[in-house]
Amino acid sequence: DSIYNVEIEVLNESENPVEDITAEILAEDEEHQFFFQVSGANATVTYNDADDDGNPVGLNSIWTVGATSTGNVIVTLRHEPNKGAVGVSSGDITNAGGETDIEVAFPVVIE
Repeated sequence: DSIYNVEIEVLNESENPVEDITAEILAEDEEHQFFFQVSGANATVTYNDADDDGNPVGLNSIWTVGATSTGNVIVTLRHEPNKGAVGVSSGDITNAGGETDIEVAFPVVIE
């Protein structure tokens, strides 16, 4: 297995100049959480940061990758999720609720 520390930077490229909104998410970390839905790829994602209440945020995470595989990861940023709902603190988006601020699918290739 290989382990990677992953940091997310969020940019609003519709602004000129480009606006970095990472600091805003960090300042409002109790109201935000990233979710990582991996399919097909031999990878797991664990949170490596927390808000002031000790709940995950996801701007910093640890990715553990294993055997050769291909798939996708959907990265979703939820605004005002229910961080106390079942599974949410471990990254399960099912019961998170809240509103989706960002949702992007990335192809993943593990070699």
